Amino acid sequence: NTVTINGNGESIIDSGSTSAYYATILLNGTDHMIIDSLSVRAIGTSNKFGVHFTNSADSNILRNCIIEMDDATSSTVGGIVFSESLTSLSIYGNSGNYNLIEGNTTLGGYYAVRQNGSSTSVRCIGNEFLDNKFTDYYVYGIYSYYQEETKILRNEFSRPSRATLSTFYGVYAYYTIENVEISDNWIHDGFAQATSSTSAMYAIYVNSSDNSTGNEGTIANNLISSNGNGGSDFASYSRSWFDRN
Repeated sequence: NTVTINGNGESIIDSGSTSAYYATILLNGTDHMIIDSLSVRAIGTSNKFGVHFTNSADSNILRNCIIEMDDATSSTVGGIVFSESLTSLSIYGNSGNYNLIEGNTTLGGYYAVRQNGSSTSVRCIGNEFLDNKFTDYYVYGIYSYYQEETKILRNEFSRPSRATLSTFYGVYAYYTIENVEISDNWIHDGFAQATSSTSAMYAIYVNSSDNSTGNEGTIANNLISSNGNGGSDFASYSRSWFDRN
């Protein structure tokens, strides 16, 4: 059965500190749950996750939520995290499959999203990111590692209000293969409050993500605009075989 939590715009705020886990909302082996219209606020410049999927958390929906992090520069802060550790967002494993992340807004953090699979041969499958707004993160919009059949569609990536920042990645995909689609996203204003920055922009970065014949991925119809920095800009940086237009 499916369990639905409808937040009706109410807030859950985590301002505490624990060494046991870093998540404000933890989906630990949770399946078939819908979280809708909830505001999630994780206060802290280190060791904070907004929503954490772990231990094969499958077939869940996170929809129409606001996930707000501090303007952290620590890589231990992420808005939406798929990781096999309760206290690290960079541990590989079968963290979650066939989850739908739709219509949410993230603010702040080092990562807006980080998702980890297990290995080159054991990947998480079928996670979808649709119609979200990923804003004011420090480095990465979506950081995707060891994934299969991922859909990243119609999302907006931007840093309109953040002055303390680094390199601007919209989508960073590594070993993200087999029927992946990255389409109709808008990536813009990575340096709106730091126009003198010489940091680079990689709107879509794909590496080590070659596909088998008949299962090619697609990068299509993404809009990159108004970046505003003084460094190098790469609309698409790829070292893999994808269909593109």
